[in-house]
Amino acid sequence: MSITSPSLLTLVVIGAVIVPLALVLVRQRTKATWQRAVGSWVAVVVAQVLAVASLGLYVNRQYGFYSSWDDALGKTDNGAAAIAAGGVDASSAGSGRFESFPITTPGGGTAQSVAWLPPGYHDKTNANKRYPVLVVLPGYANTVGSTVENLNFGQTASALVEKGTTAPFVAVFAPYQTVQGRDTECTNITHGPQELTFLTRTVPNAIRSHLRVAKESKQWSALGWSTGGYCAAKALYTRSGSPWGSAVSMGGYFESMTDGTTGDLYRSKSERDLNSPSYLYRLYQMPTTRMLLVASREDKATWTTSKRMADLAKADPHVSAMWIAHGGHNYNTYVPHLGEMIQWAFTQPQT
Repeated sequence: MSITSPSLLTLVVIGAVIVPLALVLVRQRTKATWQRAVGSWVAVVVAQVLAVASLGLYVNRQYGFYSSWDDALGKTDNGAAAIAAGGVDASSAGSGRFESFPITTPGGGTAQSVAWLPPGYHDKTNANKRYPVLVVLPGYANTVGSTVENLNFGQTASALVEKGTTAPFVAVFAPYQTVQGRDTECTNITHGPQELTFLTRTVPNAIRSHLRVAKESKQWSALGWSTGGYCAAKALYTRSGSPWGSAVSMGGYFESMTDGTTGDLYRSKSERDLNSPSYLYRLYQMPTTRMLLVASREDKATWTTSKRMADLAKADPHVSAMWIAHGGHNYNTYVPHLGEMIQWAFTQPQT
């Protein structure tokens, strides 16, 4: 039975209801004290497990984190993907290396970023060399360190550089959500933190001050996961000018949203629209920027919004799409295609 099957959810919910009722009947018919105690303990544990399972199945059906049992167990065969027109394990860096540096946040504190440096970065022969940049933006509630590990980034990037598939580049995993416990959606909040400015100005300036990177925005690209994909796209089309020339939205979305994690971000429909990548795209359509949309057809969290954005930009050669056949809204679905995304960011011609 499929993990997303409504029948499975129904059976688990029924089980969660029936087990406590069965417990009452058993207690009424069992005289032995120890049998009643053991039976009660077992029934309570089973009921709790079924209750948690039913909640998990319901949430998964709503958001599409996993599309199959293999997907949930990390065994998903993603199928062919087609492209159309601070606490990081050093051993996971591949042939490169990880370094960290602080970035001053809007509140005056600091947040640690993690940089992946390609092999040869610190060689004396490369002392004056500047490198293209990939800014990697985690999803909401994902830390910089966990994103590095979950993407298996060091190994993938090293393989691309070693094979000559891409020229050596620097990647920076940037902490762009600076308000603890709140998803600010990289928004300049009226009378609140200026998170979009932090992402598009403070973060790039910090990268330039700590690392030898290219100065021109056309040699910068952003790759964001989930909320990070939304922010990579929003920054690409911001009216104040994008810090990068291309962006990859990996399981991202293209309309602004609010929920219990964001609080009230926008005072008006106009403010909401001006934080929506699809609206900004229609408004400005910057011909010097490029976008790659990456989404799984079974990712309920982002497939519809990604397809809508692709349809909006179908006549634009600067917007491409990579559709993955299977898998929900999780790393197992997208990580196998990370190399293709990085290659697109650095090898597709700027037009």
